[in-house]
Amino acid sequence: MAETALIVGEQLVMASDDGALALTNFRVKYESNRGGISAYKSIPLHKVSCCAVTTKKYPLLLILAALASVGVFALPNDQGRVLSAIVALVCFGAYFFLRSGQLEVISDSGVSIAVPTKGLKHELVRSFAEAVASALSKRQ
Repeated sequence: MAETALIVGEQLVMASDDGALALTNFRVKYESNRGGISAYKSIPLHKVSCCAVTTKKYPLLLILAALASVGVFALPNDQGRVLSAIVALVCFGAYFFLRSGQLEVISDSGVSIAVPTKGLKHELVRSFAEAVASALSKRQ
């Protein structure tokens, strides 16, 4: 987030690496222009009611990959082993490809800022949520 985009007296507390998501001493701001869709949302801190991080994983895919990899060693013919190896690799890859997460800042009026966490470091997402909670406690 550029310094020129700050309100008078506003100070940047934390921002994502690309600057799309920012926490200041006054607000949470999100600005994005990806894939032909642009979004700008700004929620004043005194209107923030919740900050949540949700993740979705499919551990069943890892279990299936483990079972299929057992088949690589246990099956008697080469065709079965190759098929088991392919299934294990596909399930293992799908586990990492399909997992997703989202950081959501919700205001008391129902407006929310939802940012996909794919590509963001887990530490940054968690510390951002904690920084919002900390800023909320200081404002009250």
